[in-house]
Amino acid sequence: EFSKHADDKKTSDQELKDKQDKIDHKMQEVKDDIKKLEDLNKELEEKKDMEGLDEKMEQMQNEQNNAKQEMSNGQKSKSSKSNQNSKQKSQEMKDQLSGMQQQMEQESKEENMEDLRQLLDNIMKLSFDQEALIGTTNSSNISNPQFKDVMKEQKKLKLIMTATSNTV
Repeated sequence: EFSKHADDKKTSDQELKDKQDKIDHKMQEVKDDIKKLEDLNKELEEKKDMEGLDEKMEQMQNEQNNAKQEMSNGQKSKSSKSNQNSKQKSQEMKDQLSGMQQQMEQESKEENMEDLRQLLDNIMKLSFDQEALIGTTNSSNISNPQFKDVMKEQKKLKLIMTATSNTV
């Protein structure tokens, strides 16, 4: 599409510049997507390799810079080809980033579910321990030497419960 416009003698330099600005805008969106992915990646327990993204972004930027240089030199057809390449790479990268984002979000949800399962297991164990301790407390006499140990255990369980409720 862009190269057709560049070869058309009726196409003004301003129209070509506007199209180039749209590609610049798409590249900025890709940069923003990369930043979001990097932030999401930091939250994951198992980090993803994102090194290749910087290289691809640099290649797109070089294509775009070439297109701008060629346009300023009056080489509309070369500029349009460079813009097409840049636009294509931008779209490919956007698609790749979208896939990575979906994968990272899924992994984050799975990690959250595992954390919730662990928390639920801990709460259930704490509940059973609490019930057993209540039974021991009810059957113990205050003058019994074990009563002091039961009270220490009760205090320990209370601290664990407080810590568990703070993680929720």
